[in-house]
Amino acid sequence: MLRFYCPSCQNELFFNSFDCVNCGTGVTYSPWDSSFVERDPETDCANRNQHQICNWRMDGEGPFCMACLANEVIPDLNVHGNREKWAHLERSKRRLYYSCVRLGIDTSGVIFRFLASTPDEPAVTGHCSGTITVNLGEADPVTREQTRQSLNEKFRTLIGHFRHEFGHYYWERRIAPDQQLLEQFREVFGDERQDYQASLDQYYASDWSKGHEYISVYASSHPWEDWAETFAHYLHLRDVLETSEQFGLTALKNFDFESGVEEWIKLSVAFNEINRSMGLPDLYPFTLTTPVIEKLRFIHRTL
Repeated sequence: MLRFYCPSCQNELFFNSFDCVNCGTGVTYSPWDSSFVERDPETDCANRNQHQICNWRMDGEGPFCMACLANEVIPDLNVHGNREKWAHLERSKRRLYYSCVRLGIDTSGVIFRFLASTPDEPAVTGHCSGTITVNLGEADPVTREQTRQSLNEKFRTLIGHFRHEFGHYYWERRIAPDQQLLEQFREVFGDERQDYQASLDQYYASDWSKGHEYISVYASSHPWEDWAETFAHYLHLRDVLETSEQFGLTALKNFDFESGVEEWIKLSVAFNEINRSMGLPDLYPFTLTTPVIEKLRFIHRTL
């Protein structure tokens, strides 16, 4: 991610900033310019004016920004704690949109539904025909960690959910309609025509081991999930590399795939060692094997 500065005093801002802590100027993020501008309430996203949830400018004539415009269902804000959970979801969704804008990925057809589980109907995070559903409970770090442990996952974050599910959407929009890309996808990831539900049932009944050709255990369940998991990691890689360059941790200014992967491996090892020095889990507990790098390369070529 880029570094941001106050348009009034040039003090450093952060992606979720609403105001400059140095001079007090209200600020709004302009996604088309990848920069902050001085706040004009007339151009604020309605979710800032009404709920203090969003810090982006509205899209065109509004009333929402490009990220909030995609919301079909938001949580019931009359329920205690839902506003705070919704805010966590929106912050991660805006990071997804940031990456899409920077990489030139079209988001115009995607829809989001943020649902809370009920005793009669559990909310399941997933993607179906352009609609991404996110379980509101994932915004609770305790619930998310319990789920991570129960599923034996190395990594479970809100931004990971958004990037993974958007990967499914991107596959439907970019890969499925293009017969040449689809055939290339099958050569790299496998044949997605194998029964999806049967594959998941077999995965959950197994010992959750994986081969070296997968970025994660869940990626081994079905080619669609392999694609979505790898797509999410591609976005992780691009965002962290840009952030690292902005803070002088790498000299990689213009991304090319070979140099980017090489730099990512170096950085991830360093970040993991730093975390271990503080007694924390690895920041990036994954290994980019040769087959995984080839899958990342294929995704890079489709952008």
